Amino acid sequence: RYFRFSPIVHSINLSFMNWKQFLKGFVLFLLYIGTAKFGMEFFSFQPVNLAVLWIPSGIGLIGCLFFGYRFLPVIWIASFLANKDGLIQSQHGLDQFNLYMSISLTAGIDTLQSTLAYTFWIQKIRKSLNSAKDNFYFVTYVCFLSSLISILCLGGILYSFGYFYQLNLSDIV
Repeated sequence: RYFRFSPIVHSINLSFMNWKQFLKGFVLFLLYIGTAKFGMEFFSFQPVNLAVLWIPSGIGLIGCLFFGYRFLPVIWIASFLANKDGLIQSQHGLDQFNLYMSISLTAGIDTLQSTLAYTFWIQKIRKSLNSAKDNFYFVTYVCFLSSLISILCLGGILYSFGYFYQLNLSDIV
């Protein structure tokens, strides 16, 4: 009982908790990159190498639920690293500035999706999913609406940089 209030023990406990939080954030960072790379490898739409990114988006939401909005830079960095190889392979003659601008904007859209999902979670749910209304809001706002907004923005950005040059409109849709 004496050591419970000791400043040294208290600082050790805080640093241990920070270490656990860092480890949790780092694992989520690696999972985000790994699942995005996995999606690009096995579930991508050719020729532009777009991945089905619902799993990384879910990991981004989990990170925001654990860490709040402070996790958003981690999502952006993870998305940048995950998208870098795929977008570079399908650059279609972009100069280096436009290539990295498209990768940065793509990472921004992935971060926007997590931001929207977390904001909808805070605004509409605010607690665990323990009612039919909460589940409806989760599917409607957190899953569907944040994904729809992000997909439309991402499609617009990638289209403007020419990533869909070999596809017709029906293939894009």
